[in-house]
Amino acid sequence: MVTGIKPEKIDYYKKLHANPWEGVLETIKESNIENYSIYLQNIDNKFYLFSYFEYTGHDYAKDMKKKNDLTAK
Repeated sequence: MVTGIKPEKIDYYKKLHANPWEGVLETIKESNIENYSIYLQNIDNKFYLFSYFEYTGHDYAKDMKKKNDLTAK
């Protein structure tokens, strides 16, 4: 997945991700996601977040709903 990020939000983003909430980590695990990585890249003076994960479950739609319900809170 790739998403843009405004330069003025990068420090806030890094602060949030330096110490993720336990509930977030639990939900990722319960959603059958492993090896979750996010990379910040500057390309042509625009900033992007590239994320990667491995899905190990059997019902992707159901598991992603768990993950998305958490991010909507």
